[in-house]
Amino acid sequence: MDDYVIKPDYHDPDLAVILGVTEEDGDEENIRIAFVDHLKEHLGEDPYLLPATLTDYCNEKDIKSYTYEYADLSFEHQY
Repeated sequence: MDDYVIKPDYHDPDLAVILGVTEEDGDEENIRIAFVDHLKEHLGEDPYLLPATLTDYCNEKDIKSYTYEYADLSFEHQY
């Protein structure tokens, strides 16, 4: 996964990283995310992990994750 998203209806949205996508009730997609600020608390200023290890790392370190409906998030390119 590892794409970046924000939740644009927040007053000051935080950048998040996608941990996974699930389908609920047929075709509704839910996106599981971890906020970059939470990752920085564990990984320092460069919170990048390989996508294949990110979810396991979050689970092992008890980094909070959140699930939102696909339509509630906005995908943002990071350079």
